[in-house]
Parts: sequence; structure tokens; C-alpha cells
Amino acid sequence: MADRTLMLAAALVAASAGLVIYMSSRTGTREQPPAQPQAAVARAEPTGVRPADYDPAIRTLPDRDDDEPPAPPVLPAIQPVVEPPPDDPGRGGPPPEPPPPVVLSDEEKAAQDALFALREAVADDVRRQLDKQSNALRRACWKPELTGGASSGTFGVNASFDASGALLAYGISDSRDGAPAGVGACLRQQALALAPQAPGQPVSVDVQLRLP
Repeated sequence: MADRTLMLAAALVAASAGLVIYMSSRTGTREQPPAQPQAAVARAEPTGVRPADYDPAIRTLPDRDDDEPPAPPVLPAIQPVVEPPPDDPGRGGPPPEPPPPVVLSDEEKAAQDALFALREAVADDVRRQLDKQSNALRRACWKPELTGGASSGTFGVNASFDASGALLAYGISDSRDGAPAGVGACLRQQALALAPQAPGQPVSVDVQLRLP
């Protein structure tokens, strides 16, 4: 009787162990993924090139807060322009020297001296003729309402003549020694009689007229 009981217990233990092994084998089989069919692999990789684990064409941007403004672009620094000093040889060297003086020949110097002498002779004639007319000019323009209390005034007279000594044009400038401009305006309205000796060529002279 005892032997039968032991045999029955041993059989139950063996059956339980076999059931555990069977269940374990079934569970491990379900956890393994099914093998991919060979035809599917062939369709996915017709060229034999497998997809790369990392595609450099795809950039992954870092996470950024939508409210955060984008960072401004970094521009290259502008280098200041440094002007060289005035005496820097890089500016082209020292300034050019003035041209040498013109050396006149004896004939040219003689002609120049003759022109100066002619102008001085014509200017002397014009001064003498202005002196003869100074009284009339003083009565016409040196008036209290024009002088403004000035004691005297000196006016420049420029006159041009042709070769025969005929007056071509003349002008009178305002005084530079205190006389009001009204006196010069009055003198420019007067008719001057100027007729020097014939200079033989056109000439212009500058003389002064002093009033009163």
C-alpha cells in the first residue's frame, strides 16, 4: 500500500514538472518576433543597399521656446579707416616744388618795361584830369546827406582806353577809409572827361580819387 502511494506521488511530481517545462517553452516561443519572409526583404532592398542609421540631410533642431526671439546674425566687425598723417610718404610724397621763375629774354624784358612806362604815363594824364574835375565832383557828391559826417574818402578809378586814347569804359569803387557807399554811388552817376595822349595801343590804368 505504501509503495503504491509513493509511486503515485512520484508520478504527480513528474507530470507537474513536465507541465512547467511545456508552458515555459510555449511562452518563450511567443515572445520571439516572427521571421520576416525572404520575399519581403528582397522587395525592401532591391539594390542590396541597407538604409543608413544616420541621414546627414536630416537636421534635428534643438528644442526652443516659441516665445524666445531668434538670435541676431553675427556680422563681421567694421575696421575703422585710419588716415595717414600729412607727412606720411604713403600719401604720395612731398608736395611738388613751385615752377622755376620765368626768365625773360632781353627783348621781352624791354617790351615789358615799355608797357609799364606807357601805363604810368597814361595814369599820370588821368590823375591830372581827375584833379581838374575834383571841384565839380565834390560839389555833386560830397554832401552832408551822403557823407554821414565822414571827413574824407578815397575812391578807386579804373579806366580803359584804345590806341588813340579814347575812353572805352571806366568804373569807380566805394571808399575803403570811412566814406559811406552813397558817395561812390553818386560818383558813378557823373560823366568823367578823360582823354590822355594816344598810347599807341589799348591800355588800362588804376588811379585814386580823393575827396573832398
